[in-house]
Amino acid sequence: MISSERNKVIDDAGAVLYQARYHITRLLPFDALYLLLEESPLGILYNNNNVTAISPTGELRWKAEVLQSVSGAVDNPYRDLWIADGQLWASNWIGWAVQLDPANGKVLQKVWTK
Repeated sequence: MISSERNKVIDDAGAVLYQARYHITRLLPFDALYLLLEESPLGILYNNNNVTAISPTGELRWKAEVLQSVSGAVDNPYRDLWIADGQLWASNWIGWAVQLDPANGKVLQKVWTK
């Protein structure tokens, strides 16, 4: 079993498998991956690539594609991460939800939520 503690992903024995840059706010198992959502701390701009997929042994598989803002905003981190009907989704603070490809983290579709 894998869990997160602050900015680290650890195994049952307490060994660090992966260390993120910022605090991990969500750790989701999905197929043969673990998905991490890092917080985007106040005062830290442009931490937009804050969704990461790792293997069960802690190997980095991919970073989610950064969704370009149509409003021109450049600070556009993901704020939530979930699984719905077997699909991987993330949303940002601007109001977009995106379906991510679990094979590579690319955006498959986006939906306006506001």
